[in-house]
Amino acid sequence: MRKILIAYFSLQLHTKKVAEKMHDICRGDMFEIKNEIEYPVDFNFLAMIAQKQLENKTFPKLKDVISREAMQQYDVVLLGFPIWWNDLPRTVCTFLKMYDFSNKVIIPFFTHLGTSYGGQSIQTIQALTNGKVASEFAFAVHDDDVDKIDGVLGDWLKKLSEKY
Repeated sequence: MRKILIAYFSLQLHTKKVAEKMHDICRGDMFEIKNEIEYPVDFNFLAMIAQKQLENKTFPKLKDVISREAMQQYDVVLLGFPIWWNDLPRTVCTFLKMYDFSNKVIIPFFTHLGTSYGGQSIQTIQALTNGKVASEFAFAVHDDDVDKIDGVLGDWLKKLSEKY
């Protein structure tokens, strides 16, 4: 039986809601990826910081981590994040850089305000990991639709369970 980790970064709670819905269905372990220093609430200030982190390829420190030994037990990582500046937040990059994903399948899920294809996020995940990124199964949810995805999410997770 495969061991599943639902790891997610969520600032405005959209991605967290999707992760919780996944957990209700597949019962994987959950881990919230958090910055050591919290991001600002003001959207414009946040956008400026996120853009600078992306441009500078910053790896922000995380508040909590999973031990490398504990991470070894997982076969599948459902990785959730919002799309920021056409990519994944640099906090998620820090998480990906910390672990060996060579024997894991990474399945991205993301929330967005219009970048439904994920921008450069899949390529960034592939560049930072040596794991198998199941990009064909990437799950995208518009922020406005998070509360309407139960049926679609259940179908998606069923397809995943048949493959992985």
